[in-house]
Amino acid sequence: MSRTTKKKGPRGAKPIAVNGSGIKWIMLIYFCSGICSLIDEVVWVRLLKLTLGNTVYASSIVVSVFMGGLALGALIMGRHADQVKKRLRLYAILEVCATISALLLPWVLQLVDTVYRWFFVTYQPSPAALLLMQVIISAAVLLVPSMVMGSTLPLLGRYVTALQNRVGTLVGRLYALNMLGAAGGCFLAGFVLIRMVGVMGALYIAAAINMLVAFGGWMLSRSHDIAAATPVKTMPEQKRSTAEEQTPDGRRYLLMLAFFTSGLVSIGYELIWMRSIVFLLKGFTYVFSAVLTIYLLGNVIGAWLGSRLSKRLKLPEVGFGVSLTCLGILGIFYIPWFSIWHSKVSPNIASLFAGLLEVPDVKAMLWPLFHTTFLFLLPAITMGIGFPLALQAWSNYRHKVGHTTATVYGINTIGAVLGGLVTGFFLIPSMGVQLSIMVLALVAIWLGAMMVQVFSARFATAPRLAHLAVIVGLTITAILIPQDLFERRLVGAQIPYTNLLAVKEGVTTTVSVH
Repeated sequence: MSRTTKKKGPRGAKPIAVNGSGIKWIMLIYFCSGICSLIDEVVWVRLLKLTLGNTVYASSIVVSVFMGGLALGALIMGRHADQVKKRLRLYAILEVCATISALLLPWVLQLVDTVYRWFFVTYQPSPAALLLMQVIISAAVLLVPSMVMGSTLPLLGRYVTALQNRVGTLVGRLYALNMLGAAGGCFLAGFVLIRMVGVMGALYIAAAINMLVAFGGWMLSRSHDIAAATPVKTMPEQKRSTAEEQTPDGRRYLLMLAFFTSGLVSIGYELIWMRSIVFLLKGFTYVFSAVLTIYLLGNVIGAWLGSRLSKRLKLPEVGFGVSLTCLGILGIFYIPWFSIWHSKVSPNIASLFAGLLEVPDVKAMLWPLFHTTFLFLLPAITMGIGFPLALQAWSNYRHKVGHTTATVYGINTIGAVLGGLVTGFFLIPSMGVQLSIMVLALVAIWLGAMMVQVFSARFATAPRLAHLAVIVGLTITAILIPQDLFERRLVGAQIPYTNLLAVKEGVTTTVSVH
């Protein structure tokens, strides 16, 4: 099916392009959807903190429930996206539901705030019971809107993909544009809207954008949904069934493990970045928004690069494995690079722009963005590259576009949920920042190496042995890096001319005795 294939619309409408103008409009609509989704998320986290408190536990629960809802929505829609005929119309309805959910949130919060206070006063709960209540409240508030948001990617991914061998390209591009909108929404919410119009004003602006998105989807559905109902050209049935029979289950499970681990490592890295950069930027209000903005922007660039690679690589599984290995390498050298940046590079740059940094607003807003760009952009790009490659890799074994998108996105998001919980509640308190990122990096390196070895089994033995030698060398390098580098170079440098006696890294903060 070519890019200019025509199809008659309803009631004698003009011919429309199956994969032309409709896809371009959908890309624009999904970009705007990303903007309002991240504005909503930032606002929801702010509002829920008024009820649940501003603790690390409460924040982690809120973010985990939100991401879990995204995964659940994607997996549910993935079971039905390939059978839905009017996909754009359903997408418009979902966007209206998301808008209504966002606007109802303040009133829902008033109700759950009353329930939360009643529960606390009446039962005087233990910390464990209180955490369970926070999970229930977060799920009651966020699960429905987050599931609606998560269900849109498999639905639109099924719409824009007319040729099976372009799953990684088209859905990767759709994902990249949505993430670009998300990065813009995060920046607007964190740096502009809440400051100018307040939390509720930002919520209403996001709702207005969401309604425009829903209206655009509904109007497109009147002329372009007929294209989605046409059969897609995929692999012939006999060839497809043969390919599935010849694919060992172990390879499919290894791919699923890689999807999961990619999400786990990515969110683990993000939490460690948040924790470590405090020693450089102190208590700037915009640190969280800066880290999240650069994280999303890097994912955008990476997804764009990955979507181009997915149509050039004969073995996208190997490419995905290489991206995991590169992500692990960047994790191994994060603390050494951070210490060099903190002690040598950053002070020299600050001296060059001393006059500009004396302006309070410039220092508060631009300085965090500057640091996070040089520290986190490259690993964030590496994270983004893997998603389109994973889509294309899985589509080689499961030849349904909606199911493919939902599987990759859903499993990756579940990994992200558990990655946030494991990193925040276990790794950092028990191992510290430096050892935590080393563990995550080694997991990524060895899983990537396993994928390269398994999916390139037909390659010559010498290159595969050389690859394993590199992996072993990286592991030895990680072990040889001084394990007290973070404490000595970053924590210890916070109070000059003192001796660092002890450091304790907990869930909430890092305490040092000098």
